Amino acid sequence: MDCTCAECFDLNAFLKSPDEETRRFPRRQQIRRHMHSQIERHRCDLTHVTVREGSPQTLVCTKTNASHDRRLAQFSIDTQLLLEMEELGGPGR
Repeated sequence: MDCTCAECFDLNAFLKSPDEETRRFPRRQQIRRHMHSQIERHRCDLTHVTVREGSPQTLVCTKTNASHDRRLAQFSIDTQLLLEMEELGGPGR
């Protein structure tokens, strides 16, 4: 992420950590909103929910494999299309 604020620095550290799957960020609403927008803007592989208990409330981020899953699905489609092209006598014949 291109933001250099302390919250995004913490979020980037979490994203880079190979050992953490989930991290809790107790932050006030304005900061949670900023973090949420950065996660969405950069299409981070995270789910993020706000736990509305206590003060400040907590943004809970959990890593996912969303981008890998999208690429794997596209690879499967591309592979099938190539096979269909070969069956039809496509390029290279």
